[in-house]
Amino acid sequence: MLCRQHQLRIAYELKDKEYFLRYAMPCLIAKVMARKLSEKEYNSLIKQFREGKDFSQEQLWKLFEYAMRKLLVISIEKNKIREGKVIIDKETVKEYFWFKHPQAVLFKNTFVELCLVLPAKVTQKRGKKYLVETPLGYREIYAWEDLGIGDFVTVHYNYACEKIAKKDYSELKKFLDGVI
Repeated sequence: MLCRQHQLRIAYELKDKEYFLRYAMPCLIAKVMARKLSEKEYNSLIKQFREGKDFSQEQLWKLFEYAMRKLLVISIEKNKIREGKVIIDKETVKEYFWFKHPQAVLFKNTFVELCLVLPAKVTQKRGKKYLVETPLGYREIYAWEDLGIGDFVTVHYNYACEKIAKKDYSELKKFLDGVI
């Protein structure tokens, strides 16, 4: 895929689209709230992701341009360039959403409490939803995968993005203690 801005062309490769989408898809709620995406379009995109349908890199760029730009910057800063392409790998996606995304949230003055990626612990299962405890209190969420009571997860808007180790939970919580 090529990034086109003012005739600039940057070739890049997103190595793990599913991992990126687990974190990025919840961001679409902000587009619905800002009336840049209809609820029907949002639900269709969430369904498409849940069903494992592919998203082209053009779609990803259109839906998540800011995140894609930041991922390119992080990858370039870390010299993740192979065979003339900027490589956006899982490590870069994690760094962005866990540690760089709060800057974007605060800069855009958006729905801060919802938009931050938070560490959480699953406390209850409620049908298709889960109750989790985050540093900002309890939140009812959905999950992309089955979760168990006591699991540690990252939460973005109203979704558990991934299960994480207790060590990662503590690391993210410590980082956010300085932000929130």
